[in-house]
Amino acid sequence: MKSAIACALVGVLCFPPFAPVASDVDISHDYGVFLGASPEDIDYMKNYDTIVIDAQYFTEDQIAQLKEGGHTVFSYLNIGSVENFRPYYSEYEDLTFADYDNWPEERWVDVSEDEWQEFILEDLAPSILDKGVDGLFVDNVDVYYVASEEGLYDGDDEDIYYGVENILESLADMDTYVCINGGDTFVWEYYDRDGDLEDIMDAVNQESVFSSIEDYENDIFGEADEEDHEWYTEYIEMCADECIDVYLLEYTTDEDLIAEIDAYCREMEFAYYASPSVGLVAGEADTETTPVIVPEDNEVDPAVAPETYGVFLGAASDEHHLTAEDIEYMRNFDTIVIDAMYCSEEEIAALKADGHTVWSYLNVGSLEDFREGYEEFHPYTFTGYPNWPEERFIDVSETSWQNHIIELANELEAKGVDGFYIDNLDVYDVCQNEGQVIDDSVPENEREYWTFDFSVDSEALYNGIVRILTAINDDDTYILINSGADFVERYAETGDIRDIMDGVNQESVFSTVEDFDNDIFVTQDSDEHEYCLDYVEMVGDSGLGVYLLEYTVDTDLIAQIDAYCAENGFSYYVSDSIKLLALSNPDENNVEAADDVNVEVIDDEDDEDDEVINLEDYDDVVLDDDYGDFDFYADVETPVETEPEVIELDPVDEEEPVEVVVDNADIAELESDSEEVDDREDYGVFLGASAADIEYMKNFDIIVIDAQYYSASQIAELKADGRTVLSYINVGSVEDFRPYYGQYEHLTFADYDNWPEERWVDVSSQEWQSFILNTLAPSLLSKGVDGFFVDNVDVYYVAAEEGLYDGDPEDIFDGVANILRGLQGMNTYVSINGGDTFVTRYAEEVGPLTDIMDAVNQESVFSTINDYDRNILGTQDSGDHAWYIEYIELVGSQGLDVYLLEYTTDEGLIDQIDSYCEANDFTYYVSSTVQLLAE
Repeated sequence: MKSAIACALVGVLCFPPFAPVASDVDISHDYGVFLGASPEDIDYMKNYDTIVIDAQYFTEDQIAQLKEGGHTVFSYLNIGSVENFRPYYSEYEDLTFADYDNWPEERWVDVSEDEWQEFILEDLAPSILDKGVDGLFVDNVDVYYVASEEGLYDGDDEDIYYGVENILESLADMDTYVCINGGDTFVWEYYDRDGDLEDIMDAVNQESVFSSIEDYENDIFGEADEEDHEWYTEYIEMCADECIDVYLLEYTTDEDLIAEIDAYCREMEFAYYASPSVGLVAGEADTETTPVIVPEDNEVDPAVAPETYGVFLGAASDEHHLTAEDIEYMRNFDTIVIDAMYCSEEEIAALKADGHTVWSYLNVGSLEDFREGYEEFHPYTFTGYPNWPEERFIDVSETSWQNHIIELANELEAKGVDGFYIDNLDVYDVCQNEGQVIDDSVPENEREYWTFDFSVDSEALYNGIVRILTAINDDDTYILINSGADFVERYAETGDIRDIMDGVNQESVFSTVEDFDNDIFVTQDSDEHEYCLDYVEMVGDSGLGVYLLEYTVDTDLIAQIDAYCAENGFSYYVSDSIKLLALSNPDENNVEAADDVNVEVIDDEDDEDDEVINLEDYDDVVLDDDYGDFDFYADVETPVETEPEVIELDPVDEEEPVEVVVDNADIAELESDSEEVDDREDYGVFLGASAADIEYMKNFDIIVIDAQYYSASQIAELKADGRTVLSYINVGSVEDFRPYYGQYEHLTFADYDNWPEERWVDVSSQEWQSFILNTLAPSLLSKGVDGFFVDNVDVYYVAAEEGLYDGDPEDIFDGVANILRGLQGMNTYVSINGGDTFVTRYAEEVGPLTDIMDAVNQESVFSTINDYDRNILGTQDSGDHAWYIEYIELVGSQGLDVYLLEYTTDEGLIDQIDSYCEANDFTYYVSSTVQLLAE
C-alpha cells in the first residue's frame, strides 16, 4: 500500500481510538489514510479524526500541528518489505528475498534477520514515535503469507513467523497504539497458537473487504469476489470479538458500493475510508473537480507604477498558503522574492505574467526543522541560530549537503523561477567564532557565546559554498546573495565576485530588529550601518545589483532609505513584519484592497452549466495543485454583499480558454487551443532533468534519464505512447552524491577531470562488478526502463593511456568487457557512451560488438566544451572530429545504432550535424548546457 493521488470519498461513523476534544476545525470524518500526503496537506487532513500518514516525511512540529484539536495521528511503518526510495534501502537490500507484486520499487525482506529487527525496533520505530505520533500503522505483516503460502522464501517459514512475532510484541511494548494493516494469515496463526491478540495489536486495518483493485497503474477498481469478501469479513469480525478495533480501507468510486460499506460499518461499529486511488494522497472529498480558467491577458493595473522590489518569504511557507490576493498584490512589484519550495509551477507562472521577475529563497548555510531532509542532514548542523529556534547552522563542507542544495536548485529552476535569493552564507563567519560572544551589545552578565557540537573547518566550509554557487550560477539564473559580507569579501581577495553572484541583498542597513517575536524595530547602530554601506557599495562598484531589505514603520527612516537608494541606483523593500508576508494584514500594510475578482469555472464537456465564482465571497482562496484537477480551494464564509466587476478570463485567442491540468506528479501543463503536435523529436538526453520535466521530455521518442531518481510509475508515464526510455548507468566511475559512494570509495584510483565530485573506479574488482550486475542494473530494470546508457567505459583509456592506474590495464579491459557482456546478457538494450579506445580494441581483437552493445552514443563529434563551469562551447578540432567520425562509422558498419550528443547553440554547426546524421542514418541530440537539463 503506497502513495498517489487526491480526492477522498470519506468514511463516516465509528470510534476513533482516542476521544477528540473541542476544536475550531470542522472534523467531518472519522478516519483518513493519507500515505501519499505531504505537509502541504495538513489543513485538509484536519477534517479527519484519526489520520494515517507516513511520518518519515513530516517534522515533529508538523505532526503537532496535525494533532491540534484532539486529532489522532498514526504513522506508516513497513516491517515486512523495503522500498528503494527509502534512504536506508541500500543498507538492507541484501536482506531482501523476492519482488513485491504490483509495487516494482519494493522487495520483501527477511524479518528473521537480527539486523532488520534491530533496525525496526531500535532505530526506525523510535525515531517515528519521537516525532509525537499516537501509534503505528504496521504494514506488510503479510511477509509471513509470502513465505509460508507462496514459497518465495528459501529458508524456514517458521523463522519468518517468529521474526514478525518478535517485532509486533516489541512494538506493543513501546506503549503505543499498534494497528496492523492486513496480516490475516499471520494474525490467524498467532490467534491459534497464543490466543491473545492484544499482545501484538490494538487494531486492524483491512484493505479491500468490499472492493478490489483491478489495475494498479490506472486506478481501475471492482468489487471483491465473494470468497475474498467472506474471508476478510470473517477475519475482521474475529478481531473485533477479541476487542481489537477495526478499520476498513476501500478503493472505489462506486456510490452503491460505498453505501454498502457504510451500512456494514454502521452496523458493526467499524470505521472506514474509501479512496478513488491506490495512491492515498490528501485531496478534496465531496466536490467534483473542474479545471480553472487561467487568463493569459491578466495584466495588473495598480494605482501607481509597480514597485521595483518586494520580498515575500512568508507568503508561501510550510504554514502560510499562497492566496489569490497574495498573487495579485505581489504582482505590483517588478522583482518578487518568494519561497518557491511551497509554490506550484502555475503560481510562479501567474507571478511572472507580464514580465515580472521571480526569485526563490534558497538556504545554503542553515537547516530549518520544517524542511524536507531535516532528519537526514541534522547530524551535520553544529550550532543554533540566534532568534530562529527552528534553525541551525550547517557544515557546508559536507558533500551530501552541497549535492542536496544543487539538486534543490535544479528543482526550483524547473518550476520556472528566474534566480535565487541565497541565504545564510554568514555561516562562513559563524564557523570561525567558536567561543566568541554572539552579541557584544548586551550587558556582560547576559551575554551568550557561540558553542559548537563539533569543530568546523572554515576553509573546507568556504570551498563548499564556492562549489554550490559555481554549480548553480549560469547565464540564465540570477544569483542574489543575502548579506554574506565575510564570505564575499574573502572571495574578492582572490577572484572576481561576478563569477559567483549577480547581486547582493543586504538586510538592516538603516534599520534593525529589536524584538523578533513582536516586530519591534529601531534604527541601526552607526558602526553596523557604516559596515553595511561599505559592503553594498563595494558590490555596486563591481557592476552588480544591490538590494536593501529593511524592517521599519518609521516614515522618516524610510525617506532616508529612499534617498540613499535613489542616489546610488539601488533597489529596496521595507517590511513592517519580520515574517515577510504579502497580505497578512492589508490595513496595516496600507494596501488598498484589490478589486473583486471573478474566476470562471468550466466543466470538460460543455458550457451549459458553467458558473462564475467571486473570490471575494470566500475567506481564503488557495492556489494549490495538490487538490487534484482544480486549483482553487475555498473556505466559505458569509458572501460579500457586492456586485463585483467581472474580469474576462479568456486568453488572447478567444475561441477557447486555456486550461490548467495538473497530473499526479504535480506538473501543470498549459494546453493551447491549437492541436497537439504529434511529431516528436527522435532523441533527447536529460541526465540533469527531474520528474518535474516529464511533460517536456514526452516530446522525444527516445529519452535518456538517470532512472535512480525516478519511480516506476514516472518511467511508465514517460514510456506511454511507444516512447523508449534508457537509464544512465555509470560502470567506470562513481560520484560522491550516489548513496553507495561510501561503500565503494575504497575501489577508486584517480580523480575525474572536470567533474570534481567523481572518481574513476577499479572495474577489475569482483566487488564492483557484482554491484553493477547483481544490484544496480537489476534495480534500474525493475523500474521498467528499456535499456542502459552506459557511461565511463573510458576507464580503460584512463588506465591504458593516461597511466593513472597502478595495476595492469589488461585487468581493467577484462573488467569492462565482463560488465558489458553481463548487461548484454540481461536481454536489454545497451548503448555505450563514448568508449572509443575500449570498443575499437574489442572489435579488432576479441569479437563482434554485438557481444557487448547495441549502440554507441558519442559526445562532441562536431562540438566541444571549452569551459565546463560556464557552459562555454565551441567547435571540435579537426583531429578529434576525424577520430570520432571513424569510430562511429566503425560501429555503424557492424549494424549497430549510432547516436550523437552535441553541445552547441551555433545554428550553422547544428545544420552540419543534421546533414551528416541524415546522410548516415544516425540520430542526434543537441544540448545548450553541459548539465543536460530539460530545456
